[in-house]
Amino acid sequence: MRAKLKQTSIYYKYMVSSAILLVFPLMLLGYSGYNQLVGMINRTVEQSNREMLEQIGRGANDKLIAMNKIAGRIASNPELTPYALGQSLYNGYQAKRLLEYKMTDDFIHELFLYIRGDEVLYSPLSTYQLPLYINDIYRYSDWNEERFRRDLNTSSSPALRPAEPVKMSSQNEIRFVTYMVPIPVGSQNPYGTVLFLIKEDALLNTAGLPSMLAKGAVYAFDERHRLVSSSAAESMRLDDLYEQITAHPNFSIVSLFESDYYLSYTHSDQSGWTFATLLPVADVMNPVTEAAVRWGESILLIFLLGGAITYFVVRYNYNPIRRLAKTAEAYLGRGPRPKNELDAVQKLISSMAESNRQLGQTMEQNREAIRQHLLLSLLKGEIETPEKLAERCADAGIRFEYGEFLVFMLDGIDHDEQALGKLAEQMQGAGEERIHTFRKEGLEQSRHIYIACTDCTGDELTGWFERLHQRLRETFASRLTIGVGRSYADLTFVGRSFIEASTAIDYKLIRGSNKVIHFGDIPYDQSFGDWFPRQELEQFNLLLRQGGSDKIASAVQGIADKIKQSEMTLFAARCVCYDIINTVMDTAYAFREQFPERPARFPDVLTLMQFDTVEELAELITEACVELALAKEQNESPEEDRLMASLIGYMKTHYNGSDFSVQKMADDLSLSMSYISRYFKERTGRTITDYLNHIRIEAAKEMLKEEVFSIKEIVQQVGYYDDSSFIRKFKALVGMTPGEYRKLHKT
Repeated sequence: MRAKLKQTSIYYKYMVSSAILLVFPLMLLGYSGYNQLVGMINRTVEQSNREMLEQIGRGANDKLIAMNKIAGRIASNPELTPYALGQSLYNGYQAKRLLEYKMTDDFIHELFLYIRGDEVLYSPLSTYQLPLYINDIYRYSDWNEERFRRDLNTSSSPALRPAEPVKMSSQNEIRFVTYMVPIPVGSQNPYGTVLFLIKEDALLNTAGLPSMLAKGAVYAFDERHRLVSSSAAESMRLDDLYEQITAHPNFSIVSLFESDYYLSYTHSDQSGWTFATLLPVADVMNPVTEAAVRWGESILLIFLLGGAITYFVVRYNYNPIRRLAKTAEAYLGRGPRPKNELDAVQKLISSMAESNRQLGQTMEQNREAIRQHLLLSLLKGEIETPEKLAERCADAGIRFEYGEFLVFMLDGIDHDEQALGKLAEQMQGAGEERIHTFRKEGLEQSRHIYIACTDCTGDELTGWFERLHQRLRETFASRLTIGVGRSYADLTFVGRSFIEASTAIDYKLIRGSNKVIHFGDIPYDQSFGDWFPRQELEQFNLLLRQGGSDKIASAVQGIADKIKQSEMTLFAARCVCYDIINTVMDTAYAFREQFPERPARFPDVLTLMQFDTVEELAELITEACVELALAKEQNESPEEDRLMASLIGYMKTHYNGSDFSVQKMADDLSLSMSYISRYFKERTGRTITDYLNHIRIEAAKEMLKEEVFSIKEIVQQVGYYDDSSFIRKFKALVGMTPGEYRKLHKT
């Protein structure tokens, strides 16, 4: 044992020593390279920031000098003196000469000349009254008319307002730097003021700065330490920002705004301004990080390659018997260490024998789980050949004696233990008729799923399911539905039979419950069929809005009967059912909005959705509609009923007049057109024009069936102006042209 422990310790000692010799130089090399790269980046950033700040400072100083020069040129222009401008109304035209000064420097957004004591500002484009300018054209948030007048008339030296939001007459808000220069420049008694407007980004020319500043910022502070201009977002502008910046060295890494930034700033002796930049450390260090990642990947690759070589060399030089002992110990896992390698192998063999015995016991205890897994594999199509099925059946302890397979489902039986016991007895008795059934658990909680194998023919299967249905109904005394898929000899089609059985049992929506539904009896066509109750749904909607519980119940039952009698698919039937529910809910919400102050019990959409057959839906809808109609009748006055009858009667009497209009009807009934339009829409859900078109089209349909009148005669008799508008409206409402409608009813 000691020798073994010694061998084991030497083996791992070799491995650890080799790993240290490999890893330590790689780590030292990576750490040194990273520090050198970071230092180089810091020096580069410091140098580039210093050059950029000098460029920004020179640009800002040049712009201030340029504006002072422009003011001097304006003051020296004899045509722009107070005397020249005050000679005549022609002074507005003379002021446009300012344009030549603006055009020489495109950083200036706008400039204005103001003669002190006057009420006019002269610009390159026009002249402005001073109140109009400050109150309507350029509205400063912190510069009212009184202060504006005072500053223009009293300033004796150039003055600059830091960038601030200015709302323009176009409703756009732009940040402007405002610079005022009294003229003549340097005079103790200036006669005017030149006003410059510069966009904040134009003063520092931030548009031409590196893209890395997109997440950083450039700042310009004047000699009074005010923030004059910046490219920063509003969240990066603080009142004490100058103090925070100058508290650090000219180049350093600082923590501001919850992030780390490279800070650089410089002071201009010429203007007294201070310029600063903030660059996000994360963005600057991105190349370093990427290089470090690539370098780390290279080191990892070297480590893995060197480790693999070291591992194989050490393993090759170790005792081969140790490999066998190590394999045995790996299978044995934790426990007392073996005395030697052979003892480890002996313990492994004993352990495998014991595991085999326990595995056999476990399989016997889990026979039902294996059986359920076999049935699931059949449904999923994983068993393709009879040979593979026979092999799986031996493990599950079941046998399929016949060559045809099908799936059927039962709906209407509870899943409690007592019900499952009775169901098992009935299915066991049914297995004596050349059909064996096997129940699959857990796929659908509301249904019982069975896989059956048989050699019965189609008629024999039909009879067997009818007898099974009868026995189960007598046993459980419930409305039981059976959905049956088609039988297949191909094992891979058992899953298809499962889908067919599920589809068949869903068809109880149309066929009704308490029946046996075979998938083969379901119509294959997936269209809506020849009948879709568009007109019945429209009539149902109208009855809901007009009231009358008996007519509503009759309409709902009529739609339900047609669904059952037609060859409608399951998809189409569900669409019709959902349309009925949607119509009821729309009417209920409209009634609630019409009478919000009158409490009433309205149908719940979740309650209406709890149906399995059209009969159940008809009962739920009828009950909800009766409650809705009663509430409507209780809340409506007899006068409103008489008004609705008058409106409908008038339209049915005068619909064939081509001069019919809502205004004319309102005048004839001595009512307001807007009132009857709103009232009719609230009561019926339609506009008066829509209802009038409905009456006209219904009359036209009856005349088309008689085959006596031509299309032109029908157009004239139902009140339309021309054939084209009639045909277009007819096709929109009926879905076909008048000629097609006549041919359809002729045949």
